[in-house]
Amino acid sequence: MRGNSNTAASAKMILKVLQESFGQDHIHQAVIIKPDNFWQKQRSAIASSKYKFETTTVSINLLSKVVEPSQLTSDFDGFLHYDHNLWIDLRVAFEDFLWQASDILDRIDDLQEDLQHSDFPEDVNSAKHSSEAHNEMKRKVLKLPIEDLDLQGQKLLGKFTSYSNRNDESCHSTSSPSKCHNPDISSALNQVLQQLETVRNAQQQLLNMWQHKKTTLDQCFQLRLFEQDCEKMFDWILHNRDVFQETYV
Repeated sequence: MRGNSNTAASAKMILKVLQESFGQDHIHQAVIIKPDNFWQKQRSAIASSKYKFETTTVSINLLSKVVEPSQLTSDFDGFLHYDHNLWIDLRVAFEDFLWQASDILDRIDDLQEDLQHSDFPEDVNSAKHSSEAHNEMKRKVLKLPIEDLDLQGQKLLGKFTSYSNRNDESCHSTSSPSKCHNPDISSALNQVLQQLETVRNAQQQLLNMWQHKKTTLDQCFQLRLFEQDCEKMFDWILHNRDVFQETYV
């Protein structure tokens, strides 16, 4: 931050946006790196503003007193590995994975709603048509790109793990390597694993619902077929009463 009033005003605006957009639940402390000639009144103006999170102004030389060196990049004399271009690529791949997973879950929800519709045909032809339509839905279920999503997720897990390992290598020179931990990486890994599990469970639940309805439709078809045979038998008896009586009475 340059030591002028315009920059100080910009800093206050940024802090205001952070508070309105995230609040105390997500931001606990905002650290402002100030130059040595930062005016005391500007520092006081920022400190006096009412924010729901703590604000700290500190020179770059004293930054390690506020933030663990393991959480600072080499630009700030820290040990945290950070490759901006690689991180952007990872985030883009991560967001794309989340979008793909969300899209599949939405499609599964739509198929589940279709399966929940009561369908009890009243004749053999309708029952046969319902069974054929149900088999077509099975093909839709199997066409869901879940295997592709799983492959995409596994590749993403590998990339995040590789990125995390680079950071671990950078931490070997620190006195507290256990503190050298990137929470963003851990959060992303957990989200990928959770989404993969959620999609797999949703798919299995969908297949179970499909199988249950298939059993119901098969039973319905057998019932309508039995009813049709009974009607044919009654109709034959009605039109061949004399022959029936001579034969069985």
